[in-house]
Formats: sequence, structure tokens, C-alpha cells
Amino acid sequence: MTSITAVPTVSGTHIRVEIPEISRTIWFEWQGPMEIVGATPLNDNFALLAALPIAMRRGCALHVRGTVDPTLLASAERYTKIWSQWRPDKYQPAKLSADREIPEAARQATLPWTYPFSGGVDSMFSIFANSTGEAGRDTRIPGSVFLVRGFDYPLSDTKSFPILEQRVTRVAQSLKLPMLICSTNWKEFCIQYELDTQLGLAAIAHTLSGNHSGVSIAADFTYGEDLRIMPWGNNQYLPHLLGSSAFQVAGGGADTLRVDKIAYLSKIPDALNRISICRTPNSDENRLNCEKCEKCVRTALGLYVATGTVEPAFGRKPSAVRILSLKRISFVELVFWSDILNRMPARDRAIRWAIRFLMARSRMNMRFNAMFQPAEKRYLRPLHAYLRQKLGRI
Repeated sequence: MTSITAVPTVSGTHIRVEIPEISRTIWFEWQGPMEIVGATPLNDNFALLAALPIAMRRGCALHVRGTVDPTLLASAERYTKIWSQWRPDKYQPAKLSADREIPEAARQATLPWTYPFSGGVDSMFSIFANSTGEAGRDTRIPGSVFLVRGFDYPLSDTKSFPILEQRVTRVAQSLKLPMLICSTNWKEFCIQYELDTQLGLAAIAHTLSGNHSGVSIAADFTYGEDLRIMPWGNNQYLPHLLGSSAFQVAGGGADTLRVDKIAYLSKIPDALNRISICRTPNSDENRLNCEKCEKCVRTALGLYVATGTVEPAFGRKPSAVRILSLKRISFVELVFWSDILNRMPARDRAIRWAIRFLMARSRMNMRFNAMFQPAEKRYLRPLHAYLRQKLGRI
């Protein structure tokens, strides 16, 4: 297949991007105040970004049956080239075009920004810092926050997602911001979710371009940490390539370490009471998070080294036994654990030892896996990509 076509359709809160060549449709459905979610997007930029992973997987041309800003066409092409060099086993460059290319004029500076808001540490820090103006010159006035159904939480989830929605809605209400919900099947079309999340959020946000200046996507890591773990999907070096003159895409919070974000949030009444760490409530203690998974343990220790206590987000400080019960941590998670270890008080000898052991065990597993990666990259990954293409999969 040498090219694919993206055919966008906007019908109020229902937005579709049909891909005729594969007989599939990407869809977005909004819930929220109609004056916001019912506004017609400025153009069809969202369709280009929504279908981009399909073209990047196949290395084929992508044509949008609609109007796309030429600035975005050029920068998105550059985006595909960068990823094809970072991960040639997964991504290929794509040529992009549209029926109509109309340059956009810069939007009024008074229009607000929208923020993806999962209720975690990064997004919570970002929305509070920008709402109060404490983000400094990077402050972007929030006009709404949105939660995605179909990303971290599957569309079929009728148990955990409503709990998360309730939590983040309360935070949004405390900031007097409209809470929006976007349900989508876009994750089915991405190449690797951890690497494509930023692209998916940008595609979703472009559907709100009718009444926003842009979207600010909270950083997972600092600028320096990004360099250590690259390539990472939500890095702070590429988001501008997914925006245009009338609707910008930017990151935020990349100048602040995760532990320092937690320290900042600890000073805000009820922020840590409503923070979302994992998807499993602790029914034994009626808490929002399980307190057992790697993410909960890591965040609890981050809160401890930042404030001296794990309350009110957690019931107890993780023990050395709990830390050692974790199977292993990933390369990107090592960045967070290293910072926690560096800040852990000397008196917590057992915990410091447990963290060191966990990190050493994880690094050993990584070295073992690295022995087989050259063969995997050279033979298995190209074979996998070839078979997917021949079988006609996305």
C-alpha cells in the first residue's frame, strides 16, 4: 500500500476519521459543556495526527480529505523522520498532504489552553502551577481539563474509570475549570502506546481548537532525564512539532523533578487526597490506591523523602520487604528510584539497602536482556514488521 486517506467528519460532539484503505474508523466522542465540546474545530489538523501512526507504521503517504495547516504538514513530516531514526524497527517516514492547505493566523493570546488531566503527580502539578501562575514565563492559562477514556483505562472499564473521573472532577471543580471526557478507540491504531501517547493527546486536543489556544501536556521527566532515557514518547523536545500557529502543543513541568512536584502538591489542601497513582483501590483500608504496586511504592517513598510522611495519600511507609517484593523496575523507572535513593535519610538503612538491591537486580536483568537485543533488532523486529505489512494489519 503506497498511501492511505484520512476522511474526517465532525458532527457536534462526535468526530470520526475514516481510513477507507483499511476499512477502519478512528473516533472521538466528547462529554462536557456543549459550548466547549460542541464547538467546531478550526480545521482538520486532528485527522492528520489521528491517522499518522498508521502511515508511520507502513511508511506510506497520508492524505487528508480536508483542510490542514501547511505548517503542521511540514512539522509532522519532520516528526515522522525523527522517530524513524530513533526507532527504525517501528517507525518509517511518511509523506503528508491535504486537499486544502490554508495557513493559519496566530490566535488571540486571551484564549485559554486545555490540559490532559489524569489526576497523577505530573498532570496535577502542571494544572495547579499554571492555574496559580507559578509556572513563571511558561504559564499557560487553563480553560479546561480533559480525561481520556480508552488510553490507560479501556473503553470497557465500568468500575475503575468512574472512580477516577469522580476524583479528577472534584479537583477541576476546586479550580473552577470545566471537566471534559473524551472516549476514543485511537489506542487501537497506535504503534506503541508508551511512545505514541503524546501524539494521541495532541490529536484529541486539536478537536478542541475552536475555543482554545493550545494544549499543554505535562512532562513525565525533566529535560535532563529525557536525555538519559530517550527515545521516550512524552519527551519535551517534540511536542511543538504537533502544533500549529493557531493551536500550539507544548509540554510543561520539565524543569521540576518528580519528588519536587510531590513536595509542591503537599502544600495544596486536599491535592494528595485526590491524587491518582494506580487503578486498584485498597479496599482493606478504603484508600484510592493499592499501595502495593511499583508505582504506588515509588510514589509513597517520593512523598516520604519530600515531606517526612506518606500521609494523606498513603496509609503507611513502604517497608524494605515491600520494596524487595517488587519484581523489577524498568530503565525509565530507574530515573525516579535513583533520585529517591539520593534523598532517602541515612537513618532508613533497611530501605536504602532494599532500593539498592532492587535497582541492582533490575540492571542485571537489563544487561541479560541486552545480550539478545542485537539479534532481536536485526532479525526478529524486521521480520515482525514484514509479516504485519504482508498480512495487511495496521
